[in-house]
Amino acid sequence: MAAYYAYGMTGIHDPTEDLDLVELHDAFTISDMQTYEDIGIRPYGEGRTYVESGDCYHTNPRTGEPGKLPANLSGGLIGCMHAVGATGIMQLIEVGHHLWNRWGEMHGDEKKWARFNRKKPADWQNLQVRGAKRGLAISHAGVGSHVTCTILQHPDHVLSGGTFK
Repeated sequence: MAAYYAYGMTGIHDPTEDLDLVELHDAFTISDMQTYEDIGIRPYGEGRTYVESGDCYHTNPRTGEPGKLPANLSGGLIGCMHAVGATGIMQLIEVGHHLWNRWGEMHGDEKKWARFNRKKPADWQNLQVRGAKRGLAISHAGVGSHVTCTILQHPDHVLSGGTFK
């Protein structure tokens, strides 16, 4: 419901067409597939088909083209160690980095890797979603009884028709 309220407030009619990326709450391996269904990317029972299509990846492994709606390019909550309480903020920052065209800068800087005693992997790739205008972050708390959905839009690409003024 949180996503559908956010869609109405921001003018989103079709998340697969109007959004450029999503950061989903994937604290469990099944959670992202369930969320594809919950937020209208796929009908209920077909979340798996979104993963199999390759459209949830930065680069679709089937076509070599950009994914239609990449998800969790941050690595998701599991990949970012799910710092409970801070994950929703992390998701928003990740979406913002794409909208500001700064994802590669924020994640690829050798000095940042070194500051945390890490070596940047030789196969590191810039996962910037080119031309990103809108992104969604959805986060759960408790047993899913508290859900927040935030849609960030680049100020030059705000959709009209939303109820939020």
